[in-house]
Amino acid sequence: MSRFKADADRIKEDALYEAINVLVWGPGNPGPVTSAETRAAYEKRLQIKDVLKGKFPRAEVHFSEDPEMINVSQGIHGQLRREALQAAAADLILMLDNSRGADLELDHFVPTYSWFRDKVFVFLPEQYVPPKGLVAEVFDYLRPDQVEGYSKQEFDLCHVATIKAVNAAHSIALSSLLKRL
Repeated sequence: MSRFKADADRIKEDALYEAINVLVWGPGNPGPVTSAETRAAYEKRLQIKDVLKGKFPRAEVHFSEDPEMINVSQGIHGQLRREALQAAAADLILMLDNSRGADLELDHFVPTYSWFRDKVFVFLPEQYVPPKGLVAEVFDYLRPDQVEGYSKQEFDLCHVATIKAVNAAHSIALSSLLKRL
């Protein structure tokens, strides 16, 4: 193996130990009585959180509704304002865009806050990529690599969590590390 490759591989490995703040946005806990599809969407969000915590041991990975995040935004009035504060403190916001709440967050935050746009990666069902109509105007603020579709098979086989979310987090962690080298 060349020294270039060995050095690059070491840097990529070191990035996994960056202390990054990650928010995972998407469908909330639907409760005990719900459809299998709604339950699967929430469970995928849980899986993304768990995979990232395991792969990036120094990262803080949270949902906005986690007690730690509620504490961060204590005393702030308005859900969107609370989430904006949390997002401002995050290095990465991963959005599993398969719920009405995630759609609203995306529609509000992307056009409103320029700082938000560089932090967000959106995963949505492949039939919606590329977005069309009015939705496309929101996505036009983002780089193409920040919007990634997934198939039902990729969703079921956990690729959304184990590949797509990990790759997004790794790119942010690598950027953080490279700024310090």
